Amino acid sequence: MRRISPKAMKALWVVHVCVSGIWMGSELSMLVLALVAGVAQRAALLGLWFAIGTLGAISGACVAITILVALVYGVLTPWGFSKHRWVMTKWVMLLITFAVGVGVILRAIGANIRLLLADSGAQLAVNAAVANNQRLIAGLEVLVVATLVAMVAIAKVRPWDRSKKATAF
Repeated sequence: MRRISPKAMKALWVVHVCVSGIWMGSELSMLVLALVAGVAQRAALLGLWFAIGTLGAISGACVAITILVALVYGVLTPWGFSKHRWVMTKWVMLLITFAVGVGVILRAIGANIRLLLADSGAQLAVNAAVANNQRLIAGLEVLVVATLVAMVAIAKVRPWDRSKKATAF
């Protein structure tokens, strides 16, 4: 089995932390903007949804990079994918978060942008669909942010790890 050098391991860790921080920031920003979109004036909605869509694209790229980093960790480190339960738990949470983000949130954001671009002004059906998507996105963003916080906590505390490296906050 190939091993990763200590310098490469540090570089990989820096990439992981930076990308994860950007991912967390983009998800928090999407949550705030989705909540603001629920009370925004009609004229501001399209701009808000374009901003949310841009953040969604950034978040999606961060998730993809995080998955690649996790694959490198899994292949090139002695602990692999499943030696520690906390690593496996983070893997499952990562994949679920990715599926929710790409499968539901980004599609709902795109639907809102398309509806608002096609809207001629005061169509009640469009307004209701945009509002429903907004509530769905805001609710799922709460779950995504909570999952990311849980992933950070698991990485820090390592609840199933009895080694000295596992620390409390």
